[in-house]
Amino acid sequence: HLKRGLSWKTAHQFKLGFVKDWHHPKIPNAPESPRLIIPTSKYSYLARDVTKNLSERDKKYSKQKVGSAQIFNLNALNSELVFIVEGEFDAMSFYEIGFSAIALGSISNYRNFLDILLQRTPQLESFLPTIFVLALDNDKGGRSTTRTLRQLLNNFGFFNYIAKNIYGEHKDANEALVADRETFSDAVKKNADNARQKFMNTFFEGAFNQE
Repeated sequence: HLKRGLSWKTAHQFKLGFVKDWHHPKIPNAPESPRLIIPTSKYSYLARDVTKNLSERDKKYSKQKVGSAQIFNLNALNSELVFIVEGEFDAMSFYEIGFSAIALGSISNYRNFLDILLQRTPQLESFLPTIFVLALDNDKGGRSTTRTLRQLLNNFGFFNYIAKNIYGEHKDANEALVADRETFSDAVKKNADNARQKFMNTFFEGAFNQE
């Protein structure tokens, strides 16, 4: 985890583990390799190969999940502001600099995330966060899913803000953290401040218009 820019505190917080000779329990032919284990629920986890210079054959096995697809770090929903990202390492990268983030696990899981939010709507009086900051990967898939998820959140009345220039030239949060922690931290703080300001402006405009 250290080469990912994550501290021992973060590793402990998310209960990361390590298996020297891991192979997928349901894929007998998969090669054994050293794996970082990232729990995604009580019954599922992600096993990331930490071997250097993976062969093309081994790359297709480098990220393997055991158990059903899960949204990572749903505890962050107790935060006042939460970033929405794709990968588990990305969510932990935000925690590393003092922010909360939820990882979809895959851009195809955005509907699962929305379903979870909708299940909580009967308790909206105590529902936090009020601010979602969309910070998916800086690539075509990430940008497309951002537009789709933003529209769905708007349709159901969840305030959201699209992060701007948060990763610079990097693909995602973890790459940005490893490349330059200070620059990444400053960009995250700026986006959080802008999102809060936009929320306050929207809130007061709505309250004024109701009078």
